[in-house]
Formats: sequence, C-alpha cells, structure tokens
Amino acid sequence: MAGVLRVFRRLMRDDLHPADPARPLCQQLREALVDEYVRKNKQSRDYPRKIQHTHTGPQIIVNAASQQVRQAKSFKNALAVKKC
Repeated sequence: MAGVLRVFRRLMRDDLHPADPARPLCQQLREALVDEYVRKNKQSRDYPRKIQHTHTGPQIIVNAASQQVRQAKSFKNALAVKKC
C-alpha cells in the first residue's frame, strides 16, 4: 500500500514534469504492489515473555546489638524534638 501511495504522491507533485514518461501509471502501480520481502512465521515467538521470579528464601531475623538499639532511640528522640 505504501508503494501505491508513493506513486500517486509522485504524480501529484510532478504533474508538469513527469519523472519517467516511458512508464505509464498502470505499470508503476503494478510494480508498487509487488515486494520481495520474505515474511517469516511469527507463531514461533513466545510472547508475552513471562518474568521468572526467583524465591528469596527464608527470612533471617537477627536481634539488634545494644549499640544499634541506642542509636535507634537517639534518632527517635531527635525526630520527636523536631516535630515540636
């Protein structure tokens, strides 16, 4: 279809100076309809490709060290002071 439109656009654009008077409109349209592109079978595609989720495994829970507990409390107190 794109080739046919291209032929008609060329004719409208160059109506006073035709590009090739030896090739009539019917021949140009005949050539525009034939393409040499070989189409492939698209059924072999595995669309949509699904994401394979990996399991993270069991959770590891570790108790906080005393220094981490003190640090968390100081952050909490600092935020409480800023809110006032």
